[in-house]
Amino acid sequence: MNKFSNTSRYIYAILSALPIGIFLMFFGIKGVSITESKLHKSTGYVKVMSTKGISLVIKLNNSTINFNTAIPEHVELIKENIRIGDKITIYRINGKHELNYIEKLVKDGEVLIEFKKASLVPLISLFLGLIISIAAIVYLIQNPSDFFGGDKNKMEDFVDPWRKNKL
Repeated sequence: MNKFSNTSRYIYAILSALPIGIFLMFFGIKGVSITESKLHKSTGYVKVMSTKGISLVIKLNNSTINFNTAIPEHVELIKENIRIGDKITIYRINGKHELNYIEKLVKDGEVLIEFKKASLVPLISLFLGLIISIAAIVYLIQNPSDFFGGDKNKMEDFVDPWRKNKL
């Protein structure tokens, strides 16, 4: 292989593979760690209930948040059981950048939408992130000469002037 392809492969591992692996691990861990006790609870009377495309949006009288769901079974269940003026409790993932999806819905003590623990998506994300990160780190450690585009045989004979020994 030529020097350019070795260097570009090394830079790809640093700037692309490693960040993607870390990103996937982060969201995998975040998704797996969500439990019902970490959900934010909002209780109030239904002020507005509207549909936008396939999703259903609910506004409560004491909140400025638009709570929504796009799961067809949830949309049908809400349309059948909830009317404007009903007192409900909505549980959602609390966070600055969350989309305010309805994770759990309770009306008059009856749970209409049950909270479901993380699906396979965060687990797969965590698994892929681990594989990609480990592969990138192993490549970076085993092939430092690719960054400089040098010959691996010459790199083995290189003596570091600061350490006075071979690399």
